[in-house]
Amino acid sequence: MIIRGPGIAAGQVLLPAVATIDIAPTIAEVVGRTIDSASPATPSFMDGRSFWPLLMNSNTEWRRDFLISYHGEAFAQCGMSNCPPPPPEQYHGGDTFNNTYHCVRTLMQDSITQSALPSLFPPSHLQENSIYCRFDDDESFVEYYDLNIDPWQLENAVYSLTPKEQAAMDDRLSELRQCRGESCRQGRIYKTKSVELPESMA
Repeated sequence: MIIRGPGIAAGQVLLPAVATIDIAPTIAEVVGRTIDSASPATPSFMDGRSFWPLLMNSNTEWRRDFLISYHGEAFAQCGMSNCPPPPPEQYHGGDTFNNTYHCVRTLMQDSITQSALPSLFPPSHLQENSIYCRFDDDESFVEYYDLNIDPWQLENAVYSLTPKEQAAMDDRLSELRQCRGESCRQGRIYKTKSVELPESMA
């Protein structure tokens, strides 16, 4: 996402993970929606939060994980190969009925490694940078990838997790799937910082 406007410093990269659910709360803050004259507020029915403080370089607390969900388009029990073909004008690539999943994406700002953005961030101590997914299928299929080690998600590492670690991932996934409004803005957070772009990219 590229943002420009009054008061926003040029040539900076913000590492905290911002999602589409944060856009509306940010607009609400920019246009001045407040609980009182001194306290900008995110409307209570919104799951996201305003990222305006990040743009203003404030030392604010921010999420370190978020929900990724996808719902498969095909739910017919006949199976893709046996289903009647749709009219040509309605044809699209197949998406199987069991291709529905929910994931916890965990991304701490210091976990972005050289392989991800080689011109900006040198490799440092690798903090948690992972994705954990459960599929809504007959197998209850689970995937886990440490993206510092396997950025292309080629080798499912779910069996590298201890039972305690997997239980914690499942608990967090359940929390994120069931949250509404303000409860979605709670949970694992950390202090943020911005990174200056090299002069050649500013």
